[in-house]
Amino acid sequence: MCFVTGGKMEEKKQPEKPAGRKKRWIIIAICVVIVILCVPMIQTYKDGGTVCYDAILYDVTDYNRELSKVERVNNTTLRYTHGMKKGVEIRILGFTVYDSTYETYDPEHATYQDGLPESTAALYPMAED
Repeated sequence: MCFVTGGKMEEKKQPEKPAGRKKRWIIIAICVVIVILCVPMIQTYKDGGTVCYDAILYDVTDYNRELSKVERVNNTTLRYTHGMKKGVEIRILGFTVYDSTYETYDPEHATYQDGLPESTAALYPMAED
């Protein structure tokens, strides 16, 4: 805006916005983006109780999965063994940074299936006794 006072034109300056206001909005925007990247989506699986926390930046999986292993005892007999996979796995940006998972099997309560054709023996590895 221009004003004429006493034959002179004077320009009235607009008040400047403080620089701190712009920095504040930048900081708020960065915090919102960080929260969006770090908030997990929780998934539970019906495989024994596995829980998976998936965010964009990281994954945490708490394993409690029931397993079964099939092994060949001889050419015509298979052994089915029940087991569990337990532990925690942490991945950041797709890279595993911590893995404490382990598998346990109970060979005392295994079940056997006899009378298989010898052609199925190639499908299953031989059991280590």
